Amino acid sequence: MLDVVENILMTLAVVVSTFYVWCKLLNKRLDFKSKRFWIILLGLISFIILNYYMVNKFLRIISVTIIFMIACSYLFQLEFKKGIIAALISQLMTMIAETIFAIIISVMFESGSDFIETTQFSTILANVCIATIVILLAQFNVFAKLYSFCVRITKNIRNIQFIVIILTLVTLVNFFTASAYYKLEFKTMLIFNIATTLIYFMMIIMVWKNKNDYIEIFNKYNTTITSLKEYEDILNNYRVSNHENKNQLLTIRNMVKSKEKNIISYIDKIVENELQDNENLMGQSMIIPEGGLRGLVYSKMLLMKSKNIDFDLSVDKSIRTVQLIELGEQTMLDICKIVGVFLDNAIEAVENLDEKFIDFEMSVEGKKLSIFVTNNFEGTIDIEHMEDKGFSTKGGNHGYGLTLVKKLVSGNRLLKNEKHISHDEFTQQLIINISKLK
Repeated sequence: MLDVVENILMTLAVVVSTFYVWCKLLNKRLDFKSKRFWIILLGLISFIILNYYMVNKFLRIISVTIIFMIACSYLFQLEFKKGIIAALISQLMTMIAETIFAIIISVMFESGSDFIETTQFSTILANVCIATIVILLAQFNVFAKLYSFCVRITKNIRNIQFIVIILTLVTLVNFFTASAYYKLEFKTMLIFNIATTLIYFMMIIMVWKNKNDYIEIFNKYNTTITSLKEYEDILNNYRVSNHENKNQLLTIRNMVKSKEKNIISYIDKIVENELQDNENLMGQSMIIPEGGLRGLVYSKMLLMKSKNIDFDLSVDKSIRTVQLIELGEQTMLDICKIVGVFLDNAIEAVENLDEKFIDFEMSVEGKKLSIFVTNNFEGTIDIEHMEDKGFSTKGGNHGYGLTLVKKLVSGNRLLKNEKHISHDEFTQQLIINISKLK
């Protein structure tokens, strides 16, 4: 009976310290009133105790690590990848705490292992001390920064690749730990264990970073290819237009030859419908700050024209002096991606409607530059959930790409996104902080 109580107390110390670390890493709080919290707490305690008695010694670390990954993801409703990273870092902190505790015991006593094995309640005391050290380590911001760094460099890693790397890491750590426990002296075992783990951990970070940088470059060029394909569609439409222009010139030629009186009004009509629209569009788009946004908006406007979508381009003339490129290449790239999503969603929303229009507006108020993309729609839009992963509305898939927008905005302090609905018009607004510009 005493052994059971000791095991519960030891396990509780481990679980509580782990929960505390997760809260610090994720900047979240536990909801002690929720059923989820108590299910995870009791489930972890039960699992760890059963794992100690029923699972092979070599497999214990693997099974505990995996259950911590699942528990963290479920407890805080995280993406599984984030839960895995938080669980791994908490395990790393526990290993560091064990090393610190082993060094302290070795300095205070001639043999740390003899102390652990012979002192009454020493195992409980050791676990409580290690849990306390873990909580103290959590006060250092370096671990929260490490978590954020790992999340950032793995965001584009495929889940299957990520899981394979993690399983390899856990297996190797388990191998070294098991070997150390059975063949090495107490203090040497822990130092060897933590050193080997840190080395491999740094190797994994380097692999993740290189892989993520590659994917970022790939995505950048993939975006360029997408734009080129759109230009190809526009060229195809202009080829048709040129054929129509040829027919119109032939008509004019015949009208001149037959000396028809209404030839002037016919020519004026052609000029008014075609040339004037293009000149106005070109003139307005030239006010848009350069750096990629001007070309993006102009290409989308040409795409709208080819799809017979009514559009209006309104750009405040004061924007001519704004140099968005000075905000940095990454911010400029984020702005182009977000505006591209807004315009693509708007085009998709209206292209199958009987009446279809899109308004693009840029204005400056104080130190804020706002970009508005407005389109009409039919049906209803759940504005509260449209940024949820996989969400799309019945009125033209507005949700497509908005998860990406949310991700970009949350990762850039200069950007803010707002949404508005007025009657049958939906507006996406990107607010850019230009206070740092001269």
